[in-house]
Amino acid sequence: MNNNSNFLSACNEKVKQLLNDRQEQIAMSQAVGEKFDEIGYLEFCLLKQENLTSNSTIIDVGCGSGRLAIHLVDFLDQGNYIGFDVVPELHQYAAKICGYKENFKFYTAPGLTIPEPDDSADIICFFSVMTHLLHVESFLYLKEASRVLKPNGKIIISFLDFKIRSHIKPFINYVEDPNPNKVLNQFLSKGALTAWSELLNLKIDHLYPGNTNYIKIDRLVYLNDKKYYHNASIGQSCVVLSKI
Repeated sequence: MNNNSNFLSACNEKVKQLLNDRQEQIAMSQAVGEKFDEIGYLEFCLLKQENLTSNSTIIDVGCGSGRLAIHLVDFLDQGNYIGFDVVPELHQYAAKICGYKENFKFYTAPGLTIPEPDDSADIICFFSVMTHLLHVESFLYLKEASRVLKPNGKIIISFLDFKIRSHIKPFINYVEDPNPNKVLNQFLSKGALTAWSELLNLKIDHLYPGNTNYIKIDRLVYLNDKKYYHNASIGQSCVVLSKI
């Protein structure tokens, strides 16, 4: 099974339109939702919080234009980074800003597979990926992640949750958007994540609600007209899974 064609065409159309209308750096930031540096930094801090080390192998599913990858360039001095995305222009830009490092690999996502060896990754992250997939597609991706993950590794997924009041806005925006080729906004629940984990021999280590500041930070972050000094959030909820 491959990613649904509406998702692929919507993502590619969105990026091409941004590149036509804006300077490349601005377009690449807006393609992944603005706050390029801030959100990438928070994702990086969350990974460190979940045992990312300088010699880890990390797979970044839906790597976008490199907002996480750029924060790993100096950190992964003995590790490896693998990022892929459905939009070639995005991961090509990510490779460029990361300086085409030998231990950083980027490629176009081949459907709902992770074409890496069994038990090869310390961390596999899905930041703002399952927010745009059908549930069956998310489950198939998670099944692949379980195969590729090392026994002591972590899977980190950000998601939209109807229980979080601030997450309702993307749903309303999606409902009211008249564009027939719009990018899907999908929601997950603790129940779905628990059921999928049980089917795939995974366990939930942490479930962080999106309306709490669950990420420890060591610098000032400015988001949504607020300043954060010690803890912050990427806005979405996050679940951390590991193999049983």
